[in-house]
Amino acid sequence: MKDIVTLKYHDTGTDSLNGKKHFHDNELEILHIISGSGVMMIKDKLYPLTDNTIFFVCGRDAHFSSPRIPKEYIRNKIVFSENLLCSLCEKLGTSSVLDELFYGDKGAVNLSAESSMHIDECFLKITESQKQRKEIRAMQFVSNIFSILITASMQNNNAIPDIKNKISDVIQYINRNISEKLSLDSVANAAHVSKYYMIHTFKNAVGMTVFEYITFTRISKAKQLLRKTDDSITDICFAAGFDDLSYFGKVFREYEGITPREYRKKSAGI
Repeated sequence: MKDIVTLKYHDTGTDSLNGKKHFHDNELEILHIISGSGVMMIKDKLYPLTDNTIFFVCGRDAHFSSPRIPKEYIRNKIVFSENLLCSLCEKLGTSSVLDELFYGDKGAVNLSAESSMHIDECFLKITESQKQRKEIRAMQFVSNIFSILITASMQNNNAIPDIKNKISDVIQYINRNISEKLSLDSVANAAHVSKYYMIHTFKNAVGMTVFEYITFTRISKAKQLLRKTDDSITDICFAAGFDDLSYFGKVFREYEGITPREYRKKSAGI
């Protein structure tokens, strides 16, 4: 089924997106944690990543997972067309559930063991159906995605609150001021935390250094601007917080494997 972009069942260990802020234009993501510990970031909020949790992510929101012990990190993941699910929910009059989970503040849910097992079975059915003809694949996708949404929505009283601490303050400050010149001192002062504490605690909590996070955030913003606007490469460079065009090009190529101009053409299908 071409509307499914990514499908992983009982995926274990790290993958190329762990610890890296990324987007899925016009796509939705469901991440079901079977076992593991760490943090999940959605937009500028951190959530605890633990056994039997599920996250519903609007692909336009920057997000990443950072497991503490990769070999213990087991999850189910599906990324699929946003338009497909939105059109189905609109026809059925169930858009409020979609809004609540993917676009509201209840998209991180603690599941009971029983509910987690049920959702795991839904992922298995979707996975096994990929070997069937497209009509069966389509029906299994729709029925099981809705079953996942219903199960999570019925447990929305178990919505996971975001983590409120100094590290989340650091993340929010960086995200909101990414176009500005940022240093360890300026970030620490703005978040009212000592630089030494921030350097050591941030790495343990997020899985990357403060500078790595700043760079990822700047590259993520640049990618979004390259896809969404006709702004010049120079303007995008400065809007993303880089103060040197050649350095921006070098870093962008290190992260994406292509130049900003090539990335824009690829995104536009040219």
